[in-house]
Amino acid sequence: MNKHICFIIPSLSAGGAERVVSILANHFASTNYRISIVCLKNEVVYKIEKGIDIIFPGFKIPRNLSTLLKVAFYYRKTIQRIKPDVILSFLEYYNEIAMLSLIGIKKKIYLFDRNNPYLKEQNFLQTILRKYLYPKANGVVVQTQIACDYIKQKKLSTEILVLPNPISDIKVDWISGTNKIITCVGRLEEQKNQKYLIKLFSELPNNEWKLQFVGDGSLRNELEKYVKFMKMEDKVNFLGIQKDVKDILSKSTIFAFPSLWEGFPNALLEAMAIGVPCISNNCPTGPAEIIQDGFNGFLIEIDNEEDFKNKLLLLMTNIELRKEFSKNSKNIRSLYTVNGISAKLLWFIFK
Repeated sequence: MNKHICFIIPSLSAGGAERVVSILANHFASTNYRISIVCLKNEVVYKIEKGIDIIFPGFKIPRNLSTLLKVAFYYRKTIQRIKPDVILSFLEYYNEIAMLSLIGIKKKIYLFDRNNPYLKEQNFLQTILRKYLYPKANGVVVQTQIACDYIKQKKLSTEILVLPNPISDIKVDWISGTNKIITCVGRLEEQKNQKYLIKLFSELPNNEWKLQFVGDGSLRNELEKYVKFMKMEDKVNFLGIQKDVKDILSKSTIFAFPSLWEGFPNALLEAMAIGVPCISNNCPTGPAEIIQDGFNGFLIEIDNEEDFKNKLLLLMTNIELRKEFSKNSKNIRSLYTVNGISAKLLWFIFK
């Protein structure tokens, strides 16, 4: 009988963890694993192959401590009903709840930490739950060596796999045209630092250039007001959530990534794989593991506005440099294939 893998994640809405779950779930299903995805919200942005069982609760679950036990009970009843061979739980707050739900139930469970561990904000209860529940999991999967070292230091697990994000099948390449479009992809939240990029762009000679943001979030209205205040409405566009992000990237001239912190940025990884010339903040963690500064992109220290502006202007004005970065970045595809990343994960969870 085929092995049954169950993913636990709040939703399949637009986001890095959600995209990774969709890629892995689809790949495992195509190789004859039985796949279930247990969600809390009926939001599905990414394509999920037929035959994958997506499970939703019959009630709304807001994220607050008063619903912690309700979520844990929902997870417990669902796991008891579907009887998976192994559980893969994504996102830190929900990992603790998943562990709570399995008290007294013998199941293999692996927890996926997705962000820079030194920047997470946790309340007292979450910290206590994490301290006592993480070591009871069969293992922890992180995206960077920094996160691995943190898990070891805090003695949260001895079974740790460093696993970067896989790249879904790339069927488009960067078009070295004259569109003069700078693209930034990500949720419109403080972490992604879009206001910083708008400010820098406004200070550069940009007569023929456009800056566009793909994604949505709580700061959209604030950012749109800021663009209006800066009299940049004809230069800056907010595209919202888009399904054809790869196509948008392929037609962009430059990819700019001003994040303040990351886990392992899918958007940057995908842009590099397509061959878009990239400039990124050297935020913790992820970009420094993807970009070789000056070879396949520019890596800028956080808050070094002058350096970011100067390097961005250099990319805007030097087409040969853009072509060089594009050529040097495409080997990323072979380093983060779905087959390779999936094989490492399957070895870890079924070894």
